[in-house]
Amino acid sequence: MARSMIEMASFAEKIYAVDLPPELAGFARRYEDMGGKRDVYLWKWCWDLQYARNPGFMLSSVPEKYRRDAALAKSLLGMAATFIDDVSDTLKDKNLLDAILMIPFDGECTLPDDLGERGYLRAMLVRDTLLTAHEVLAAGPRWEEFRTALYYDLGQTRNSFVYAYLVNTHPELMNITESRIYTSHTMMFYIFADIDAIFSPSLDIEEAPKLREAIWHAQQMSRIGNCVSTWEREVRDEDVTSGVVGYGMSTGVIRPADLREIGRAEKKREIIALLTENRVEENLFRDWEQNRQRIIEVGKEIRSVDIDRYLEGIEMVMLYYLSSRGKGSAI
Repeated sequence: MARSMIEMASFAEKIYAVDLPPELAGFARRYEDMGGKRDVYLWKWCWDLQYARNPGFMLSSVPEKYRRDAALAKSLLGMAATFIDDVSDTLKDKNLLDAILMIPFDGECTLPDDLGERGYLRAMLVRDTLLTAHEVLAAGPRWEEFRTALYYDLGQTRNSFVYAYLVNTHPELMNITESRIYTSHTMMFYIFADIDAIFSPSLDIEEAPKLREAIWHAQQMSRIGNCVSTWEREVRDEDVTSGVVGYGMSTGVIRPADLREIGRAEKKREIIALLTENRVEENLFRDWEQNRQRIIEVGKEIRSVDIDRYLEGIEMVMLYYLSSRGKGSAI
């Protein structure tokens, strides 16, 4: 996983040069106009990553004619999740979060009257992004077959935002075990796999159990990349949902009292110093390698998807995260 600073800088330069498709660019502008803090790098690397076929973050079972639609649907849902993540992790606005999480994926909705102008605009942005994604997905060749799994996995991601709000308002509850279970769903790997399945006429449904097991480990790997690239910024933003913080809490490097005082600038610096000095990130890198080995084992029983190429894509995700460190990246 070690990458030179020059290689990562070159990679970041490549991503900044990516042109967003118009469907994504419009939502990115709306987000920026309402004061969104995410760097445009995020939207560009999401699109570049989702559209890639070599090394293969997109399942190899998606034929070329469906490549753009699959990538567009995944990027749109990734955007919507990021908009919601801002509400749960940064704004910590429970009223707005509850309203947004009630927005259906596939239809109109009535929003509460007490969201305020900014809250209403944020909710409408989420709604419009979801509806656009639904329009793309409903035209997929296996929409009827896989939409139930997609709706279930969307529910898991919604729950991850509720969990994020819980631990950000009650930080003494944070621990690494629940962090692995709940916050990993913000990575949306099951959702992305569902979308690829919707656009995969040749995918063998008999291999779905093993494929979903592989996806679990891939999702954990992605979450680790997210954690190591964002945790310092998140601590400064008083967001305690990172697995780095979870490991720190579970191993006693930091205490609940530390997180309850995270609003003080000197306490933030102390928490970052403690987690850095105790090399907590190394625990996550070991987890990353263990999950990688498990994908290799499970992949031996999967034939309709090239798991070796998919694993190369997951490794590429780690490079995306490491290159985005300090750029307000990722959900």
